[in-house]
Amino acid sequence: MNDWSHPIFDLDEVGSYCQTAICPCGTMNKIARLMRDDKGIDQKNSVHTFTTAFLSLLIDVPCCFTGLTASKVASDYWNKRMMNGEQEEEEEEEDYFEDRWSPHDSSSSDCLPLSWCKFYTLGAFESCCSTLCMGPRVSSKNFPLLFLCMAGCIYPLCICPSACVLRRLAISQLEIESESLPNTCAKSLFLTPCSLVQVHEELQSSTSSGPNPRFVNNMH
Repeated sequence: MNDWSHPIFDLDEVGSYCQTAICPCGTMNKIARLMRDDKGIDQKNSVHTFTTAFLSLLIDVPCCFTGLTASKVASDYWNKRMMNGEQEEEEEEEDYFEDRWSPHDSSSSDCLPLSWCKFYTLGAFESCCSTLCMGPRVSSKNFPLLFLCMAGCIYPLCICPSACVLRRLAISQLEIESESLPNTCAKSLFLTPCSLVQVHEELQSSTSSGPNPRFVNNMH
């Protein structure tokens, strides 16, 4: 029974795991090209590198925005519970310098789902720009929990299914029989960077080693 020759987690591959977590599209692109066995194409093609980096950035930004906003909301809530009057005065002074952006600034048509998403997406864009000191500060308290959950789900919804499909295709190509479909889904969901790096290393090893040599018997 064929099995993986590379472990799902290796301390020597921590850098690759971090790189894959930040730029998952790049690793998935390498896996897809190894599966197609595109030996004639330069693996360091600048167009592919730029495209995968741009796609990864589009996926990473909403996830980072959700994490930063949720942490700030949790921090503000904790400070309110721990501190009394002094904290409230500091918050009032801090809110004075923040942009008075609120959901009530939207028009009556923002009750529609598309307009609602557009309104808060623009607010999230302003918040990201303010983080880079490029605009007025936007209070994170004005973003509803539903929008934060939607933004945070973009990364797993885009990456995990694709990682699962690529892993199953690699398993079929490498003829690995020791991993079931539920096991693949679990690894692609909870260990996405580790799973992608393992598939990439496995395909790279099989491609570099090539097929097993055939011995021809010349004796008659």
